[in-house]
Amino acid sequence: MHRRLASKSTLSTLPHSRIVQVAPSFPDECARYPTQLLDLISEHYAALDSNLRRCIVQSLILLLNRVPQHISRIKVYPVFFTLFRCPDKVLRSLLFSFLVNDVKRMNRKTQNNKLNSALQSFMFNMLGNGSKDSAGSITSTAGASAGAGAGTGAASSGGVAAGAALNASIAQEHEHTRMAAKKSLQVMIELWRRKVWRDEKTVNAISNACFYKVRCGLYLNCEVDTVRGSIACITSL
Repeated sequence: MHRRLASKSTLSTLPHSRIVQVAPSFPDECARYPTQLLDLISEHYAALDSNLRRCIVQSLILLLNRVPQHISRIKVYPVFFTLFRCPDKVLRSLLFSFLVNDVKRMNRKTQNNKLNSALQSFMFNMLGNGSKDSAGSITSTAGASAGAGAGTGAASSGGVAAGAALNASIAQEHEHTRMAAKKSLQVMIELWRRKVWRDEKTVNAISNACFYKVRCGLYLNCEVDTVRGSIACITSL
């Protein structure tokens, strides 16, 4: 079990905060540190305290800019998109702002095709998983309810409670997956608006998400006029 840290003053004195500051001066000694931080948050993000989680993300952002030779954006970006699953609005806002601005900066002089291709493939998979969960959650809930009804006579109260807890856990997992897909789509739309990604694959991915009624409600969560305006802009290309 991870001990949750709640004090911001305690977080500011954590050793890793100081290591990040001096990492450029000791590149050899700190060579493995960015990877260790990335592994920590990718494997245990759900158990970490929200303040500690944001502190680690901010540290990784600084390390990307200060010691890029020790940490690859191709490895960091997927982890950051996975963190959109966390029920933390402040963290999601931080990640959204960084991802949009950093991808734009990496494509400022010329298109970084290797980075763009790797990131787009990951994002398209997230959109696909979110779509499957949108329909799958209904199916799984209905199946669980039917199973519970069929075994009512033999099921104990403990079994019913366990089934309810399982259904709640599945529903929460689906919600987290849909949130990650929604934020991924918003990042993609913002990069299109800023004229960073204007390729055919990106336009098709956004168009598919907009035209499906279920996806519009679950992913975009915005006014109908805004969605129609985005579709009009995309289809005018």
